[in-house]
Amino acid sequence: MSDLEGGKVYATDSGGTQDTATGQYYEGRPYNWVNFEGQNPRHPSETMREVTSEEVRRLEGGRR
Repeated sequence: MSDLEGGKVYATDSGGTQDTATGQYYEGRPYNWVNFEGQNPRHPSETMREVTSEEVRRLEGGRR
């Protein structure tokens, strides 16, 4: 989750990181889930925080 981008959620998998709002995909290191250390692919100075799927559901519910 990116605080710098107003709470935007990114999803990681074994190939990279995806912006869940736009669908843009960032492949490879340092963005695959194995190497992911919280670096925002659009704003490298930001360290994002991990959220659980339950937190994502709660956040998305609050935006409706």
